[in-house]
Amino acid sequence: MIFIFNRQKTGADNLFNQLKLLSLWLLIAIVLNERDTYNQIAYARKFGREEGIKQGLEQGKVAEREAIALRMIGANTPIEFIVSCTGLDKAAVEALARKTK
Repeated sequence: MIFIFNRQKTGADNLFNQLKLLSLWLLIAIVLNERDTYNQIAYARKFGREEGIKQGLEQGKVAEREAIALRMIGANTPIEFIVSCTGLDKAAVEALARKTK
């Protein structure tokens, strides 16, 4: 059997209730901060992954153009024609030609 006593609230009770309320607000602030941190990390991962995919695709395109240029160099194709076909600049094609010799 539980007995509930009606008693007058004292200054200590009021202070205790204020501390409980403050503790609750601090807990809510911590939870919100954790949620925000989690969302920021999730966004950064997604954005980083998308940027990584874009960079990887670009690097793959450049590598493919260089492979085409190397085949054309092997076939003794003029450098100006290789530049116009691959979109690589003349210095890059000449560097590839020097590497193959």
